[in-house]
Amino acid sequence: MYGRLISGIIIFLLAHFIFRSNGNFVLDKSFLREINRFCGPYIIFALCAWVLGQFDRYILQEFIPTDDLNAYDLILKCFFGIEFLQNSLSAVIFPKLYEIWTKNKNNSTTKETNRYFNVFTAINIIQLILFCIFIPIIYKLIIHKQGFYKTEAYIGILSAGYALRSILNFYLSTILFSKKIKVLLQIFGFSALFQIAIIWLAVKHFGLMGAIYAGLTTKILQTIFSVIFTKGIFTYQYNYFKIIVIPFLFIAVNIIQFYFVPAYNCSFYIIQLLGFALIFYFIFKKEIAAVYTQFFGKKV
Repeated sequence: MYGRLISGIIIFLLAHFIFRSNGNFVLDKSFLREINRFCGPYIIFALCAWVLGQFDRYILQEFIPTDDLNAYDLILKCFFGIEFLQNSLSAVIFPKLYEIWTKNKNNSTTKETNRYFNVFTAINIIQLILFCIFIPIIYKLIIHKQGFYKTEAYIGILSAGYALRSILNFYLSTILFSKKIKVLLQIFGFSALFQIAIIWLAVKHFGLMGAIYAGLTTKILQTIFSVIFTKGIFTYQYNYFKIIVIPFLFIAVNIIQFYFVPAYNCSFYIIQLLGFALIFYFIFKKEIAAVYTQFFGKKV
């Protein structure tokens, strides 16, 4: 913690020195209102995002052994790779969506825009399953402390929450396009408040499993908030099975798998990979080909 704080202070002082060496620093109060209008919502959003992503570890340290907390924290840090890929896909897809909506001059989702989210769903779930297969293998190659291996049992149930990113992005893209920052803050703000309350209660009574299920519940509730608070922003026309049901199917499969077979078994994830690959082949085959052609100019 102090390392990040000290490095942040050093970077700030260095930037301030460079700025003063090459220009003049004048306080103009006329800019304060505009700066506050931008920075205020961003600070609230960043704080809510921190609560949703990090708050559980601060509660867990009071209720579970340090070794278990370290193992849990490490497996969650591995999911940063998933989040990086999800953010990268979003950065590629969102400009295409905004271009289409601007051209149509109509705040309404279409088959063409929905196609991008369907492909996002397919890529996201496949990469989550591959993550569940390969991370335990990589663990054993670079980590030799046995205590860290116990978290591989939770990898499927943890990955389930990340499947909802496709639904969240579906609504997030429309919020950002319509510049409804208040709606964005409502979704993340209420989700963060729920996270604080449910995490404390769940961890107190159920320990680490309480944190895992509370985190999944919060992600589901965040999706529900997205549906509720975006009414009136856009006209949402989409295939319910493709946008909503498939991510929840992935969640259900992993909850059932964890309930009946708590121990990690790579074979089950290979079966998941084959099953969802077949689903995506028969349902999204044409859409994947169309999106591929759109980006690369080649037919598959």
